Amino acid sequence: MNADVFISHSTADKIVAEKICEVLEKRGIACWIAPRDVPIGVSWPASIVHAIEQAKAFLLVLTADANASPYVVTEVNFAFSYRKTIIVFRAADIMPGDDLQFFLACPQWMDGFLPPLEDRVAQMAAVLRLLLRKDQLKPTPGEAPPSTGNSPQLREPPRNQPTLVPRPTNESVSPPTRLPDKTVRPPRVPAPTTAVTGPRMESCVFDEKGRIQSSAFAFAIDGILLRAARRRNDQQRARASVADFLAGLLRAGGLTRLVLQRTGLDPDELYARLREVPEKSAALDPVLAPLPIALNDGTVPEAAQLQAMLARWILHQRDDFTTELAGLLERVAATVRGPVTEQAVLEAMIDTPEWTSARIALPPPAEMRMALAACVHLQGIDANGAVPLDFLAPAARKIVQRAHLLSQQCQCAGISHRLFLAAFVASEEGFAARVCQRAGVDTELLQSLLVTMSSESEHTNGDATSNVILSTEVCARIVSPVLAQARRDAADPQSVTESELFRAFCRVADPAFGQFLKLRSSTAELELIEADLFELMTIDPDRSDRLDQLTLRAREVVRGAHRLALERGVRVIPNRLMLAAFLEQEDSHARGLLEARNILPQKLHDLLVASTEAGAAPKYDLDDEACAKIVTPVIARARTLAKRSGFITESILFRAFCEISDPGFRAALAQMGVDLTALNAGRPNLSSTGAWGPN
Repeated sequence: MNADVFISHSTADKIVAEKICEVLEKRGIACWIAPRDVPIGVSWPASIVHAIEQAKAFLLVLTADANASPYVVTEVNFAFSYRKTIIVFRAADIMPGDDLQFFLACPQWMDGFLPPLEDRVAQMAAVLRLLLRKDQLKPTPGEAPPSTGNSPQLREPPRNQPTLVPRPTNESVSPPTRLPDKTVRPPRVPAPTTAVTGPRMESCVFDEKGRIQSSAFAFAIDGILLRAARRRNDQQRARASVADFLAGLLRAGGLTRLVLQRTGLDPDELYARLREVPEKSAALDPVLAPLPIALNDGTVPEAAQLQAMLARWILHQRDDFTTELAGLLERVAATVRGPVTEQAVLEAMIDTPEWTSARIALPPPAEMRMALAACVHLQGIDANGAVPLDFLAPAARKIVQRAHLLSQQCQCAGISHRLFLAAFVASEEGFAARVCQRAGVDTELLQSLLVTMSSESEHTNGDATSNVILSTEVCARIVSPVLAQARRDAADPQSVTESELFRAFCRVADPAFGQFLKLRSSTAELELIEADLFELMTIDPDRSDRLDQLTLRAREVVRGAHRLALERGVRVIPNRLMLAAFLEQEDSHARGLLEARNILPQKLHDLLVASTEAGAAPKYDLDDEACAKIVTPVIARARTLAKRSGFITESILFRAFCEISDPGFRAALAQMGVDLTALNAGRPNLSSTGAWGPN
């Protein structure tokens, strides 16, 4: 049924929409409304697209539910693409949401939220009859022909509604010509507002010498051509065809892969199947010359032979393309402004016979366009399938780009936690690196280990095809969640800083990765890469702290002493509780020294705690008073001992404690068979016993 008006509404507004439809049809205006008019057995998306194309006008029932419905946004997008007259019937006193504003900067508005509803719809019907030039329809009994003096007029949008784009004139209302095969002619999805603009490019694909110009494309055309050349070479053809280029898009086109995944298909499986589909050369297309035989005797191939071998993997001359493929690329370039986007190429590709006859079960054009519209306008990606970073400050944007580059260098399918953190700490002057240094983390060692582990454990066989651009596929594991969290937490969501991005990473990182960073290694050097993400999130690198440059293990000792003091009600941390804190971790440095001398660390720990006189001090922070007796002097001495590296490890902290602890306390320990001086120097312990000395 070719309707006069397509009614777009949220399913939550079904009753209101059906009432509007009833009133309009009583007045002779044919309407198309779902689900009533979706034919049985016909694909729902295809039916929607076909109905929008055939309708003469598009009526949006605007409510809060319509604002929140991605399906309504997609339908409005198609109406905009088909240049339909869009009429907004405000069934509630609200404004269009952000996703709809792009398409609804139009003069055709009518308020329908004032009762009675039927009167408001009747007024709109009178205007619709004029807009649709329905003069040939006879007035419905009881309906007077609209007069210019009293008939309601569709008004301009409210003044607080920004005008984002000009609406097409009514001269474009008639639907486009149908294709010969009776399939739905797909609309061109509008490029996002961030698209590059510039002078119209009539033909920029090939230069005057017939060489392809990569700069004419806004996406990684070289990677796509490389995969196209591979299929061509497999089939021993001299020229790359449209189907070869389609194979390249399936394998390396970020937007193409994302759209296909949205339809439930695996682009890698489609690529593998398309490579197996034989394609004959055209009658006038030369057959690929035999490839020079590779040398197996250890000698180096001749320069000309090597050049010929490499040339097979490069499509750089117009003669390397079939007439159909070269023409396709030139037609797309001639119809866009600025560099050619993957979206523009994909839209053109969907129209080709190669798409429908590829024999690999590609989605129908209408379904593909619906998915494309949803991806571009609802998933927040650009026209090349890349995740936009325009809301990041330059330093923050550079970190994401560096993480992407690292993932490509490691041939990983996506950006992992390890590589994202490696990108954060790559620059010594960066926020994350300065935070880590304050936390006693050697960022150079950490980055080297993270990248090495990624190269060994996350390497993908063959080429990491999904990692050509910064796609949602590449960002899915950690980047996208971090970006979303950073925007929620940022002081200005349109300018997320490096510090806000790093804190978001610490907040949303997988708990398993957090445990990996905190894992205590038996190798002493790896103590310098142990970190607590929740602690890193709280450190201000521009403000000094008493625990600066203490490793995680050393910090745990100081905090353990503070906790024990709080439990005993002691206001000032004593020598014996600090030594007890050194013995709390089963794999601690101090425990190892005692066990080597046949001293039971746990027994000594319990004696140290029990011998501390209990007090009634209230809860307190780790302040100057609490640290005055032993903690502050020990840390000061440890800084001197760690002057070369700057990092205070657990062993350095214990060495400092052994050197400057209270002489009376050391003497009492010696009487118990524990000689701190001998422990510090690695000498055998004393075996005498005696009473505990001063606290």
